[in-house]
Amino acid sequence: MNANDLQQELERLRRDNERLGEEVAHLRKRLRNAKDPSPIERVSFKRLLELARQACLGLKRSGGKVLVTLGNLQRKFKNLREAWEFLNQEEWLLEELFPPTPKPKKFCRFCHEPITWANGAAGWLPFGLDGIRHRCKGRVPSLAPNPAIVIPFFGD
Repeated sequence: MNANDLQQELERLRRDNERLGEEVAHLRKRLRNAKDPSPIERVSFKRLLELARQACLGLKRSGGKVLVTLGNLQRKFKNLREAWEFLNQEEWLLEELFPPTPKPKKFCRFCHEPITWANGAAGWLPFGLDGIRHRCKGRVPSLAPNPAIVIPFFGD
């Protein structure tokens, strides 16, 4: 190579360097003016709603909290970010999203007899250890009048 070819190569590299410098300056200006450079990190209700609809889930806002629903099952998240991080996972199980309701206590709160619970159409129902539905005898009916308040009326 002679000196003339090297001079042309150096001039071409300077032009490329100048062009790339202008491109970098333009991209820095765009990045500086952007509110958030990565839109995936900036969670909005609209983006979360789109993600929930793809998973056939309902989404509502309740105050500052986010409510994810599926039929009559629901789960409340503290904020949009928490719901986004859960729904944006590669794999998640329905049991993780809607954990089963805990079984009620094993003793009757009125008569303290041991009971078991069965999940029926009307919700959790108490059964005694003999398999018969538990109906507490120690419970005071809520509609019974309070004897201290009842004042007898003796007509005229």
